[in-house]
Amino acid sequence: MSAACPHADAHVGQRVCRHLMSGEAESYSQRFNGEAFDYDLVCAACAERGPASIADLVTVCAECFEAAADRASWTRGPGAVLDRPQVTERSTRLAFSHQMVRLSVALGASLLDLQPRPGRVGSRWLAVTSAGRLIELDLSARGWAVVADLSGALDLERDIELQVSPDGTMAAVVEAEGRSGVVVDVSSGEITMLFERGTDLVEGSRFPLAFAMSGDELVLVHGTDWNRIDAFDPRTGTQLVRRPAGDAARSLDYVCSGLSASPDGEWLVDNGFTAEGAGIPAVFRLPSWLSGNPFEAEDGESLRYLCQRWDFWDGPVCWIDGGTLAVWGYGPDRQNLIPAVILFDAATGDAMRWFPGPRGQLVFDELLFSLGDGDGVSVWDVATGERLLHDAGFHPLRYHPGTRQFLTTNPDGELFVLSRLVGDPGEPDRG
Repeated sequence: MSAACPHADAHVGQRVCRHLMSGEAESYSQRFNGEAFDYDLVCAACAERGPASIADLVTVCAECFEAAADRASWTRGPGAVLDRPQVTERSTRLAFSHQMVRLSVALGASLLDLQPRPGRVGSRWLAVTSAGRLIELDLSARGWAVVADLSGALDLERDIELQVSPDGTMAAVVEAEGRSGVVVDVSSGEITMLFERGTDLVEGSRFPLAFAMSGDELVLVHGTDWNRIDAFDPRTGTQLVRRPAGDAARSLDYVCSGLSASPDGEWLVDNGFTAEGAGIPAVFRLPSWLSGNPFEAEDGESLRYLCQRWDFWDGPVCWIDGGTLAVWGYGPDRQNLIPAVILFDAATGDAMRWFPGPRGQLVFDELLFSLGDGDGVSVWDVATGERLLHDAGFHPLRYHPGTRQFLTTNPDGELFVLSRLVGDPGEPDRG
């Protein structure tokens, strides 16, 4: 196959329409061509002509393909992504096994949120109830106990979000789209912090909140304004990072939203958006912020903006390892997002690879789980992008990495179902 570019000796195999190649067109669509995840770049006129435009496609090397994309911009709205890539599957012996659990004493209140409690023996979970209590569920023993009374600290009529520290010793509860939060020492039930995000809330943003272990130090990062996060010792409320007063020049025109720390505490991702409505996940090194540059979260050397999607932010993300982040959704804007996962290198900000298919929240534990968004659960091999299992009738709420259990329940907590993945994923076909 010869190239329609000066680099005939380079690897050839990507197609672009002549109008983009010559610089006549200013925007492009991506049209998937049925060859795995490959797509062609086509201008608006070629996109409208559909299959008839194939005569205007030329084959170029990867360098010229990227240059054509850089000269133009990815169009927004209808037609930005044409056709769909194929989801690849691998036959396995995987399945989910399920165990039903009823509590010996009913909760007497509905569940507002629940999360696994790490670092403890058995299937232990923390939950917030509509009665304003933080409770611990021990599903191995079919019991529960009150940890703390949160009534008066939060508006329980709002959506409530619970986060638990990696060592299971502390819990933070916030109004997900509000301004108030509280931190509890789980062992003693003592409230160690009452905090607020600020008065200027931005519609559509989620309260930024994340625990992280930085070395031996437990850190709580939370929003203190619409465009600012700060770090605290959750046991004392002591602020750990202090910016010099009066340095307003570094204030960001960026709305902070959902936070997530990497498993090793090295990186923090802020899943926020610009004031113009472009969702742009941002990552930076947490140790550099805590012990070095107080402005690392705003403009530090480690700060990387990963991808931009108009009118879409705070979508599913999860850490694959200490430096690889999986970000849900492929496309330029909310209207054109393909169900997919993109894997980013946090250190460089580069997309390493992607694959189509996952829907809903993401969980990684050797394999990637996509928790359906109404489509059940799918299991994925992140190395190959293959789907290994799809269970359309399974709709869990949470995953406990310590016991490798998925949890399903109704809002009243009358019945809990604990589920595990069993079987052999098999070996990928290397062809």
